[in-house]
Amino acid sequence: HPVLGLEYLLWGQVIATILAWLATLLFTCHAIGASRRAFILDLAPYAAQAALIAPVMSFFGHLYPYSGGRLIIEILTGLALYLLINKLAGSKIQSEVLHHLK
Repeated sequence: HPVLGLEYLLWGQVIATILAWLATLLFTCHAIGASRRAFILDLAPYAAQAALIAPVMSFFGHLYPYSGGRLIIEILTGLALYLLINKLAGSKIQSEVLHHLK
């Protein structure tokens, strides 16, 4: 397997991200006096949005055979879906940012 070391590196990053997120959850909840449940429920819409966007990004990315182009297609697909979902959901933050950028 020619890229096994890279695969291990990437899986290590996924595990490190999960551990960092859990540590952030515990320390933040302790520092602000919030429950872990409330913290997770506050983040749930963002996790749901990512769960909807990621498979679509992957699907469109795999339509292009070359990795550089695939990455660009995935980024543009993810950005478009992110902006669309936030627009449909009436995201006040997104509308303020877009207004500020004009």
